[in-house]
Amino acid sequence: MTAVRASSARVTAVLCAFLALLMPAGCSHLFSRPPPPRPLYWEGECMSSRAPVVGDVLGSVYTGAIAFVGFAGAALVAQNASEQTVPSWDPEPRTPAAMPYLLALGALGTAATVGLIGSARHGLQSARSCEAAQAELAGRQMGWPPQPAWQWPPPVQGGPPTLAPPYAPQPPPASPPAPQPAPEPAPEQ
Repeated sequence: MTAVRASSARVTAVLCAFLALLMPAGCSHLFSRPPPPRPLYWEGECMSSRAPVVGDVLGSVYTGAIAFVGFAGAALVAQNASEQTVPSWDPEPRTPAAMPYLLALGALGTAATVGLIGSARHGLQSARSCEAAQAELAGRQMGWPPQPAWQWPPPVQGGPPTLAPPYAPQPPPASPPAPQPAPEPAPEQ
């Protein structure tokens, strides 16, 4: 009986390891296209859609829930097994048959969640760099100099502005000059 348990545990472990290797291939790893290292020639050379990222996020939530169910189920089975009365003549403690499968389910769910989060990160970086490359391409096509998409406020051409900003304290207005007294008439001679 223990040989059957050992072989089924090995098969489960090998299956989990094999499936964990397949998990990094999320939607973003399969469908996102980052821009090439050279300037773009046309907009279709990369993909700026975030739909694969949304698929990866939803998949990671689902696989995270599967991991939680697997580990929580294993904890409940272990708790129930610890409360059972074991006869004194049975020298070998009994592990419930579902325990290795629940632990494998939890481990597989965790590996899938980590892989899908990495895939979503790759897809988001790919979409952002594609948007920047497409903006640079549009600027080249319109004859504008390329500007980084993240620069705000835009640089001022020709030096700093000469007007004070509206929040700076303003000097009080100058009072009008006092009227000059009329010149005294020249004495007559």
